[in-house]
Amino acid sequence: MAARIWSKWKDMQSALDLDAPLVRALDEQASALSSISWKLAVGSISNMEAERFKIDTPPRTIAVAVEFLAYELAVYDRLAFTRLEEDERQAFVLALANHIAEVIIDNLKDIFGPNDYEARVIEVLEARLEAYAEYNFIDNEPSYPFLGYFGKMVEEAMGQENQRWVKEQIIEIEGPKVTKAMVKAMNDLFSTGGR
Repeated sequence: MAARIWSKWKDMQSALDLDAPLVRALDEQASALSSISWKLAVGSISNMEAERFKIDTPPRTIAVAVEFLAYELAVYDRLAFTRLEEDERQAFVLALANHIAEVIIDNLKDIFGPNDYEARVIEVLEARLEAYAEYNFIDNEPSYPFLGYFGKMVEEAMGQENQRWVKEQIIEIEGPKVTKAMVKAMNDLFSTGGR
């Protein structure tokens, strides 16, 4: 599956005129949002640790961060749907997915050393995007099932000893807080430097 996804992303990239000013602007916005996404993920992990959830090992930390970043990618995709034309949205989401994948891969290399992580990261991101596509997102807010899926993925990433209350923490606190910050970031970015 990862090879198909990667080739699909590469085909879309080659079909885009990467020198076009709009595509460059969308890529710059995607790059900025990927940095914001990482900061939001790290901030939420810190909040959860302060609430005594055990995210105390590098593998667990990166696994939880990946779930936050996948959620954020899905939310930005939904937010872009209401702001961009379809071809622009595809270019933006593709650029954002690539930037988020780079962030994840860089952190995997820092934690676990050099390896070929690309195919697995792309596979996870696409699987999550496909799953989130099944849930509603209305008026800049994810539905309860959308947040529930996010909570379930974080719960699985955290392991058995942490499962009590993780999903509730995500649904009631971290998910809405992150989403609110993402809506603000997207509004700010597209009102100042966008199209």
